[in-house]
Amino acid sequence: KLEECKEALAEEKDSSESLRRQVAALKQELCDCATEASTKLKECQKEFEAYDADKSRMMEEARSQQLQLQSQSDQILALQRQVTEAKEVQAKMQDYEAIKAKVTRCSTEALQVREEN
Repeated sequence: KLEECKEALAEEKDSSESLRRQVAALKQELCDCATEASTKLKECQKEFEAYDADKSRMMEEARSQQLQLQSQSDQILALQRQVTEAKEVQAKMQDYEAIKAKVTRCSTEALQVREEN
């Protein structure tokens, strides 16, 4: 019976040693996975930071372009006002020229009438 107990104890010891090796291997595998995950996380963080910097740069460019477009729009409106004013001045000049021609014609007719009288 003592022999049986010794054999059982030896088997238990072998089994226990096998389990220790398995646990050690699993611990190593877990450490390797954690290291790999940490490395991948750092890579992802760097990619995100680059993406965030690109996004910020593009947003700044978009704001700058929006300001340029607003400035150009303001310039276009100012030019449209100037064109409208120029058209109004041109219309007044045409009215003036028409009145001037009428006055000249009337003056000429008045001189002719005087000469005839």
